[in-house]
Amino acid sequence: MDTSKIDTEYFALEIGATWIALNELFGNTAEGRAKLEEARWLKGDLVFDEIQKQLNIPAGDPLTVGNAIADYLRRVGSSDTQLHKISDNEMVYEMKQAVMQSWFPMFDARHAQNPLRPLPAAALFRAAFKKLCNMKLDIITVSDEIRATTLKGKSGQLWRLSPITSK
Repeated sequence: MDTSKIDTEYFALEIGATWIALNELFGNTAEGRAKLEEARWLKGDLVFDEIQKQLNIPAGDPLTVGNAIADYLRRVGSSDTQLHKISDNEMVYEMKQAVMQSWFPMFDARHAQNPLRPLPAAALFRAAFKKLCNMKLDIITVSDEIRATTLKGKSGQLWRLSPITSK
């Protein structure tokens, strides 16, 4: 048995089943979805803290920080992630060949109503931007123009970064 790498199909199944269980436990209510959202972002914070121990990414420019995370995700075989800077506060996130894609059919079959999906890389990037750039990440609807030009018809997200202000 080769113990150097975990099978991606099994990994996706485990993670997918965890999120299906969380959706079923918390339920499709406003309160349940808020708990799921909190779990998503907390998971990103926890994973980032562990990865940061290995990478020691310096604080600073969000694109530099984002590219360090993208390089890590490619190296560990999670996904081929690329970031494209659109403006000073916006970037397009493009993810190809993600490990998580294989379990979506199982997820969709069990949940006809818009379930909350894990978006593992988005939570990781959000944590990195928050902790190293003092920026919050909002996911914005991708315009047809960006989909046609930057993404060239591929799937992706538009991320808007803004400074975190203390209250």
